[in-house]
Amino acid sequence: MPVQKGIDFLEDQIHKGCQCKNMILMSGDFTESDVIRAKSIGLMLLRKPFCITEILAWIESKEKTIDPDRKLSDWFLDK
Repeated sequence: MPVQKGIDFLEDQIHKGCQCKNMILMSGDFTESDVIRAKSIGLMLLRKPFCITEILAWIESKEKTIDPDRKLSDWFLDK
């Protein structure tokens, strides 16, 4: 991201009220501070280069925590 770091963007979204529980951030340039911040706000970090199996394992672990009977948002704008 040319204007700000991804972790700054996601942290800002969380502070603005984003309730997404499953976020992952990929970079080849995480600092120790980034790692600490990510843990404090619940972000998963993947260092580049990474294997697709790492992403798949994360998705599978998160999939197990999602209630299949949850109420979904109504995304249709044209009714």
